[in-house]
Amino acid sequence: MVAATFIVCATVGLQSATAHASTCATFTADSGDNVIILGETTSYFWYSGKYWFYGTGDLAVCWKNTYGVYTYTSYSSCDQNTSGNDSVYVKALAGDDVVVPNVEGHNCEGSAISTYVNPFNEAIFDFGLTADMGTGADTAYGTDNDDDLYSNKPGTIIPYNYLPRDYAEDFLCGYGGDDSLYGDHDDTEAYEEILHGGDGTDYCNGGQDGNYYDWAHSTCETRVYASNFSVDTTCGSNPPNLWW
Repeated sequence: MVAATFIVCATVGLQSATAHASTCATFTADSGDNVIILGETTSYFWYSGKYWFYGTGDLAVCWKNTYGVYTYTSYSSCDQNTSGNDSVYVKALAGDDVVVPNVEGHNCEGSAISTYVNPFNEAIFDFGLTADMGTGADTAYGTDNDDDLYSNKPGTIIPYNYLPRDYAEDFLCGYGGDDSLYGDHDDTEAYEEILHGGDGTDYCNGGQDGNYYDWAHSTCETRVYASNFSVDTTCGSNPPNLWW
C-alpha cells in the first residue's frame, strides 16, 4: 500500500449569501443508483518514501454508478476564484441517488493516485450546489455555501411548488449557507420529502398538492406548503463521511 498524506493549502474567502446567477459546471449522472461526491482536485509529489497531496483549487467530482464503475472529473471552471453567485449543477436523473460533499481525502478510481480527491474545500470555494435529484428515493447533502436542492425538477417549472411527484421519499439537507429546498407533489405520508435547512436563512417549499405536505425541519426559516417537524434523524449537523 502506498502511503499518502494530503496538505491543505488555502486562502480563506468570504462566502456569498446571494442567489445563484450562473452555473460554473454541469455534471449529469445516468439513470441508475448513483453516488456523486464533490471535492477538490489535487496534485502530488513524492518525498521521503510517500506521496504528498495538495489541493489545486479546482472542483473534483467522483461518481460511482449502479454497476460500481468509478468516474473522476476535474472542473477548472469551478475553482477558488468562482463567485458565490455561481453553483455547480448536478443532475441525478432516475434511480436512488446520493449527492454529498467529500469530507475526507480518497482515491476516486481504486489505486490511481491521479484521482485523489481532497475534501470539498469551503475555505476557498464560495460557489454552492444546485442539485436536481430526479425520480427515485434520493438524498442531497448540501455544502456550507448557498445551495438549491430539488427533489425532482424536470426542466424549468415556475412556480417551484409544482414539481411533479416521483412516488419516492427524498431527503434534502441544506447545512450552512442560505439554502432553498424544494419538494415535489407526492401525496401520501410515505412519499413526502424531509426538508432540513440547517444553519443560515433557508427557504423550504414542500409542494402545493393534495392532503399531505412535506416535512420541513424547524431550521427552515420560511416554510411554504410544509408541515413542521423537529426531530432530525437523517441529515445531522454535518454531511456524512460517505465513501465506498
